[in-house]
Amino acid sequence: MGYVSQLTEESIIRLHEKVTELKTWRKLEARYMTVEEWMKDREARVREETEQEVKQEAVFDLLEEYGTIPEHIREVVLAQKDLTVLKRWLKLAARAGSMEQFEKEM
Repeated sequence: MGYVSQLTEESIIRLHEKVTELKTWRKLEARYMTVEEWMKDREARVREETEQEVKQEAVFDLLEEYGTIPEHIREVVLAQKDLTVLKRWLKLAARAGSMEQFEKEM
């Protein structure tokens, strides 16, 4: 244990600073996503946004068969972010038969 006898106040202070720094790094690591996690999260969000936009456009394509889409319906569809609701509206637009029926059932 000769190394203990070589410890000076200065070396103890440096050791303490390094330990404190390492603890800070671990805290930071725990608080922030790794690049890989961030990319996976971003990829999932982009995929969901794309699916949402595709469903919205498909609803519009079907509704255009009934005539001009009223602006208030267009705004409601564009504001909808829930994919389950958009899927339901897509099916409804396919079978509604008219813009009025679509609006009534949505």
